[in-house]
Amino acid sequence: MLLKDEKEAETITESVFAKIWDERIDIETEDNFQAYLFLNLKSEIFGQMNRYRDPASKEMFLSKIHSYSDNQHL
Repeated sequence: MLLKDEKEAETITESVFAKIWDERIDIETEDNFQAYLFLNLKSEIFGQMNRYRDPASKEMFLSKIHSYSDNQHL
């Protein structure tokens, strides 16, 4: 899991599917919808990760990751 945050992953997934729904008329993916979906999800995830470039946001993101991994061991 790239984001380590289930809520954030859900938000990204919903965002990508909403974008696909809005653009459904113009999308030409008869051959490989799975690849199209994967590329859109990957792009959205890395876009979200770019938000954490400044030190304060990065520290907040890392603390979310650490708290998530700590809770998984309970």
